Amino acid sequence: MFYLTFYNVPAVKSEDGLDYLGNWCVGVTEAEPGHSKPANIKEGTVGVAKLDAVGYILVPKSVTKMSWEMLSVKNRVVNAYVDSHVIDFDAFKNAKYMKNIFIYDPKCEICAGSQTIPANYIDVGNDSIISHQERKEPPYSYFYRTLIEDPKADADEKINDTVIHGFKGSTAEVYAEMYGIKFMNIEQSGDVNADGEFNVADLVMMSRYIYGMTTFEERQIASADLNGDGNVDIFDMVEFRKKILESLRD
Repeated sequence: MFYLTFYNVPAVKSEDGLDYLGNWCVGVTEAEPGHSKPANIKEGTVGVAKLDAVGYILVPKSVTKMSWEMLSVKNRVVNAYVDSHVIDFDAFKNAKYMKNIFIYDPKCEICAGSQTIPANYIDVGNDSIISHQERKEPPYSYFYRTLIEDPKADADEKINDTVIHGFKGSTAEVYAEMYGIKFMNIEQSGDVNADGEFNVADLVMMSRYIYGMTTFEERQIASADLNGDGNVDIFDMVEFRKKILESLRD
């Protein structure tokens, strides 16, 4: 499904910064030209057309169809959170700046291909949400697939590993091993806020959960249960503190 196919189509409805046509997400609503948003796709959506998103993309369980090159060449997605069991061929191919992809279904189906999830991303330092105009993007067409290209960093950039976060023994781990992509076990990782790092911010969330100030989703509970006893409690907090101290020593 081509990028901008549904631009200014009357039947398209905007909701929370995204455009929907029936049960398809067909674009990111721009508040003003050139200003995209994260793609926090609503549950009940079954298909996703080509998007120009920034920051992150969240794909709910209900999604079963993704357009080829779901992220457009202009995308600036850093993290992807996938509850859907499907990741189609080259859906994340243009994710040149995507550091982390979280795959929350242990029975996920990832279409094979070395570019389905790129093995590397371009690190631009603190300016991870970058302007398309500032980057040297190759020319492309809406009417055929772009050529597969490895990331190419400018002088002020560097190439780092993309990380697939998934369940140990899942197809996500098999896929990562097959294509040489770094894999991290999502269970008992301590990364409660799913930002790809384990730090004090996760400890704060953990504390708020234990004191009843917030709730956790199933995937957060799996990550927070550091001692593996099936509960999230003060004993896991002790393990949290140990892990943070160990990371500081390193």
